Parts: sequence; structure tokens; C-alpha cells
Amino acid sequence: MVVGYDQATTDDEGVGGEWRAFRWTRTGGTAPLATRSANSQSLAVSADGSILVGWTEDTTGMWRAAKWGADGSLTLLGALGGAPSAAYSVSANGAVIVGSAADSAGRARAFRWAAGVGMEDLNRVYARLLGDGSFLEAAYGVSPDGRYIVGAGYNAATNRFEGFLLDTVPEPASLLTLSVGLIGLLRARRRP
Repeated sequence: MVVGYDQATTDDEGVGGEWRAFRWTRTGGTAPLATRSANSQSLAVSADGSILVGWTEDTTGMWRAAKWGADGSLTLLGALGGAPSAAYSVSANGAVIVGSAADSAGRARAFRWAAGVGMEDLNRVYARLLGDGSFLEAAYGVSPDGRYIVGAGYNAATNRFEGFLLDTVPEPASLLTLSVGLIGLLRARRRP
């Protein structure tokens, strides 16, 4: 299965138009996905093809993180107190979804979503691992088993945005980094 989006053209030069999420299969070809409004994008699919993720506009025109089932059903993933949000990746079995969502102050924050738990702000779940002023802005990928999450965040110690690799098991005891400079942002703390 392949997922993505296409854009309808609105003028003679092929400019403008709505973005429409779709899925493609060898046997079924291209099929549009359900949306809440005009625009949507599907950005990732689980290894078994059962879950697709991305975003769809709600009826107010705001982006909302979305999950589509194999049957094309649409589920909005919730919020962190603000808008917009988007889902960027999904684990192999579709159980863990990651992305970015605005908090109540309008700041972009990395999130993890799981059935029965809902959307969690990774900055709150792993707050004790973050230095003062540092934050995780977006989660762009998740390992097939849902354990590792990669993304980008702000490191107050270096005053720059850097990549992170988060080991979520055991929660929230361990953390790895992709960037040496990010060690100041996220510290692995071990108990004797």
C-alpha cells in the first residue's frame, strides 16, 4: 500500500486546489480517504496496511491529526489544548502514532497517541528528562514496535533546534540522542 495526497487544479496553469488524502493498492488502485472538510494528507501507513495517518481539516479549516482504518473510516486523534495538529508516523501494527500538536498556548509539541490512552504531550510524560527551557517540538518517526520515537526539539543549553531519539521503555527512565549537542536537552537518568 502507498499513501499520499494529490492536489486538484483550479486554474489553467495547474495552480491551487484542494489537497486530498489517498491510498493506493495494487489490486484496488487509488482511492480517496474520508475527510472532515476540503483538505487532507495521508503521510504514513502501518506495515500491515491497517492504519493510515496524517491530517484533515476540521469544519473550521484547522488541521487535525487523523487516523484512517483499512476500511477508510476516519478518527481524529484529539488535541493538546490547541490547534493545529498532524500525525507523521505510525508503528508497524498501528498501535502507536506520533506527530506534533499545538498546546493551549499555541506552541508546537511532540505527541504520542495510543488506543485507550489518547494523545500525550511527550514534554509532560518525559518532563524530568528535559532541561529548563528545552522542549520537544515534533515527533516524525516511530520504530516498528513503537518503542523508539525520533523528532526535533529545542535545546536551551545550546540555543538551537536539534534531533532527538527517545527510548520509551521503561517509561520514562531512558533516553538516547541522535545529536551530541542534544545531550544537554535530554538526559538519560539512571537509578542505582
